This record gives sequence, C-alpha cells and structure tokens, in this order.
Amino acid sequence: MLRRAIVFIVIVAALYCCGCDALVTRPGLAARRLFGRLPTGHEFTSQAFDDAMTAVAHSPMRKANSATFLCNGEQIFPCMLADIRRAKREILFATYIYHSDDVGLAFAKALAERAKAGVQVRVLYDFFGSISITDREPFDILRDAGAKVNSFNPIESWTILRLNNRLHAKMMVVDGEIGYTMGHNISNKYNEGGLTSGKWRDSGMRIEGPVALDLRSCFAYLWQESTGAFFKHRIPLPIVDLVATKITQAFSGRYPWPPKDWRDADEELKSDQVVDEALRAPSKGNAPARVLFTEPGWWSEEIYQAILLAIRSSNKSIDITHGYFLPDHPIALALREAASRGVKVRVLMADVLDLYLTKKTSLECTRRLCRKGVEIYAYSSALLHSKTIVVDGIWSTVGSTNMNGRSFFLNYECNLEVIDAAFAAQLTEAFERDIRHSLLLKEKDLRPRNPLQWLIQQVLYVAKDQL
Repeated sequence: MLRRAIVFIVIVAALYCCGCDALVTRPGLAARRLFGRLPTGHEFTSQAFDDAMTAVAHSPMRKANSATFLCNGEQIFPCMLADIRRAKREILFATYIYHSDDVGLAFAKALAERAKAGVQVRVLYDFFGSISITDREPFDILRDAGAKVNSFNPIESWTILRLNNRLHAKMMVVDGEIGYTMGHNISNKYNEGGLTSGKWRDSGMRIEGPVALDLRSCFAYLWQESTGAFFKHRIPLPIVDLVATKITQAFSGRYPWPPKDWRDADEELKSDQVVDEALRAPSKGNAPARVLFTEPGWWSEEIYQAILLAIRSSNKSIDITHGYFLPDHPIALALREAASRGVKVRVLMADVLDLYLTKKTSLECTRRLCRKGVEIYAYSSALLHSKTIVVDGIWSTVGSTNMNGRSFFLNYECNLEVIDAAFAAQLTEAFERDIRHSLLLKEKDLRPRNPLQWLIQQVLYVAKDQL
C-alpha cells in the first residue's frame, strides 16, 4: 500500500511539473490574494489608469482608431468577407474551430481568390478545436491556391505535455490596417440572429487604425508558435519556465508580450512593407484601443489583470456578457465590492450550455454573487457565446476570452480594449436587447435542489479553474 501511495505521489508530481500549466491555485493568484491588489479609483480617461493598464497588459494604448461592434454571424461574416475581397497585400486569419459548412467554404473561396491574386494569406486553426472536422475541403481549397495553412499544437511527441494549451483566439488582420477580434468560430451556427434554439449568440468587433498592427504582431507570434518554435526552444516544464522567465525579466526588463523578434517566422512576416503601408494610412477615427493578449504560462495574466483592474476602477456600472461565467475568487470579490459601493453590476450568462460541468459550476458562482446584489440574467433564446464587458459606459473589451481559468491561464487568447463612449454604447444597446430575451434570476433559483447537487456544485466550484 505504501509503495502504491509513493508511486501515485510521484506520478502526480510529474504531471504537475510537466503538463498541468494551470492548477487550481496559481502562485500569482495566491500572492495577489495575500500581498496586495491592483490600484483603484482612477478615471478611465486618465493618464494614471493608462499607466496602470499598460503595466499589467504590457502593451501600449493606440489612438485614432475606428471601432464597430458586430453581433452574430449575419453582421460579422459579410463584413469580414468584404474586407477579405478588398485586401491588397496580406490577410492573417486565426480561429479555434473551422467548420466545412457553407460559411467555412465561403471564407475558403474568398481567401483563395485573394491568394491567387498575389495576396499573402495565412490561416491558423487549432488542432484540438477542429479535430472532429473530417471534411478538409476548405483547407484543400486554400492550399491549392497558394495560401499557407497551419494547424496549431497538433498531438506530437514533444507537444503532448502541452496538449491542454489551445489556440482559442479568433482574429483577422487585413493589410495591417483592419483588424477583427471575436468570439465567433467559422460556422453557420452563428447565423439566424442568436434567437433560434440550436444556434449560437456571439459578438465581435471590427477596428481600423494603428492598433491593427498590434493585432498583426499577435498573429505573427501565434504563427511562430505554430511552427514548433515554442516547443523546440523551450523546455516543456512550467516550473523551469517560471524561473527562466522571471530571471530574464529581472535582467532585461522585457516581457513575453509584445514580442520583439520572430525567430522562426516567415520572411513576409518579418518584412516592413505591410507595416510601412499601414503607418502611412490616414486616421480613421478617434477611439483609443489596446491589444490584450494572453499565452499559457504561470505569469502570463495580462487579460485577467486587465479585467480585474477595470472592475476595481468602476464607479457607475458593469455589464458582463459571458456564456462561460466562472469568475475566480479575486474577480468575484471585486464584483461584490463594486456592488456594495453602489455600482450597478449586471451579468448575462447562458441558460443553455454545451458543457454540463461548466453549467453546474456557473450556478454556484452566480449564486454567491446574487446574494450581494449582483443582477444575474440567463439567456435562453440560443446558446450564449459572447465575451464582452462594459464598465461605466466608456471602457469595454471584446474578444475570445471566457470568464474562466482555462481562458485566463491555459489558452492563447486575444481581446481588444476600447475606451470610447460611442463604442461602449453599441455594446450596451446589445446588452439591453439581450436581457429582454433573458430571465432575471433570484438567489433561490440558483440554490441546489438536494444535498447531492449541493455537494457536486461545491466540488466543481473548487475545480472551476480547470473547466
């Protein structure tokens, strides 16, 4: 018995060191809970807030952008296809799931047409996210046209210990001037207005301006990772990564993001031609925007800390639309504190989810918030897949990041932060429209129905960072 116990402990320790890159209790989270918090009380338009956000996001705020909120497939897919057809130099496209349905074929044909016209086209999709897609016709169309298509983190000998680290970011960059970030995958599930059972309700955005070049850098980093550079040049041991990263930062003052070079990137991505043309493009608007990017790693918490900083800086209102709503203790505490100081906090979550365990855990998370005056709405018209937050009617973020530990610490994710009242108003209008199709939940509605259900929810709540 003792021998078996020792073997079990050794196996668990090996998995901890080699494969589990985001366990329930993270060193960064534990230190933050015990030894301090992010600064609060700054106005979103102040230099103090910008400095604080730059410090946690490790990316600069870019001014003079034009931002447009796009809801569901009916709005975002035609807009993306139109920009693809107008591309002159380069199209960079990344997604988690690429279906070979009507939507997938429409994108493949549009991208292939531009590739044949001499435009540099790169498509990146996640291996695990698209593993069930047996019809590879869209990728065959793209490759036959000369486009470059990469599968992100396939199951290979040196990547097996990083199997849990997925490309969940969804983005597109055209000519370094136009960028998209979204929750949408490439699928016809997102059509029909988000009001049909069996379909998905989602959100995305189009942005034109200087921040598109930062999205381009983000894609170039992901493309580099997809070539195997991440796994060939870094030991797949999170603890070793932690020590090496901290030592490198201490001596160089640099962080993994934004990346400074592209060791294994294609020559076209290293080229300054697209950058020079984009920098010469005239200003399209006046909205300040910033890329929020997170990669797997013990100290890569940019999006997490950005959201936490925005919540703790709130004075009037917080509107959160997240289908997969599993906030950890610091974010849940920040939401409760905001409600207690008079901030109107509203959360729109999914009533129907494609993941049973996530649904049960979300009930326990929201029940604890509901006690403190947070308004919880359940969207039932379709499967809610949006990931948007609006704070004080001026700060907002849209992208691929779910409100859970998997997105914050395990996946590659990309959001955009926008500080603009007009853009925030677009998100607020969509939020108000969605809650008209939702049910306002009370604390009693979220209580477990029996002791067994209570026990299951408590266990899942403890393990929520892995869901």
